Amino acid sequence: MGSFSWITCDTKERIINGEEINVYVLVPEEFGGGNIKESCYGGYGIFGEKDIYDLVAIWNKDFLEEIFNSTNRKHKKDPIIEEIAFIYKEKTEKDVLKYIEEHNLPGIYKYSWLRFIGIYLACYDEDNAQMPYPIKIAKSEYVVYEDCDPSPADPHQGFKYYI
Repeated sequence: MGSFSWITCDTKERIINGEEINVYVLVPEEFGGGNIKESCYGGYGIFGEKDIYDLVAIWNKDFLEEIFNSTNRKHKKDPIIEEIAFIYKEKTEKDVLKYIEEHNLPGIYKYSWLRFIGIYLACYDEDNAQMPYPIKIAKSEYVVYEDCDPSPADPHQGFKYYI
């Protein structure tokens, strides 16, 4: 599993893995608004017990076809993830799991298919920024999703010390 971290959209500061400091995943108004607080980010995309990649997949579910057909996407096409995403959009979780089983996909797909969609959507800054609901993380709890630009990835993946 990889390490993920971002730059805050309000203060442009790196979110350091394991550092005890509050950061807030901003939630689009369409999905209830507000934020999800994390007091010590661990580096794997989990904020306040929510997987940020699950969230971005949920938020952008209605736009999957438009996103995948964009000619500006940096992420290499992945037909399996795209098929799972379309099943998710049009059918049920049970149908996704049936597809995974029928195609003998590795077991991790059974538990992480939604996260895989989110990573596929938002792993690269360029892709994240193009989505209707990109990842936005702030240092201030008072920042509103709609008033902030997308959070770029931390080039040092949240590690405090780097060469």
